[in-house]
Amino acid sequence: MAGGIYTHEDIKYFLSLGADAVQMGTRFLVTEESSATREYKEAVVKARKDDIIIAGTPGSPCGLPFRVLKHSPMYRDALEKGRPPRCDKGYVLFRDDKGRFTRCLAKESNESHFCICNGLLSSAGYNPDEEKPLYTVGSNAYRVDRIMTVSELMDELKGVKKPVESVA
Repeated sequence: MAGGIYTHEDIKYFLSLGADAVQMGTRFLVTEESSATREYKEAVVKARKDDIIIAGTPGSPCGLPFRVLKHSPMYRDALEKGRPPRCDKGYVLFRDDKGRFTRCLAKESNESHFCICNGLLSSAGYNPDEEKPLYTVGSNAYRVDRIMTVSELMDELKGVKKPVESVA
């Protein structure tokens, strides 16, 4: 099961329905160990529910919708047609008229698509001097209230209760 899973109770619920496992992205994105940039993690922590939108047009060159923080730098550029059509990675390719995988819609026009590959790489610190970052998130990103370690997150997701510290 994937999508919208946030708590230990969510995990238990979907396992009780027969799921063999769950998949989570955003919660792990905002961990100390994640390769996401500090700016990306902080943008998620600051996000409100109405900051999360589904990008369609402009959107991914493969045509699939995805959730994004609406103030994400690359997304803002795409809305304003500020980024010229460009694709230099070639991760999302379609067949050309000769049957070869050479076409990327983000390379052909900036009207409806933009290069999400470069934006995602930038949000992980790969090419921030060349591209603006793209902050994709899940539907519950607005619930994230802090950056934590994977160990802390795993304890929370397993339902491990932290001992209450007593004041002496």
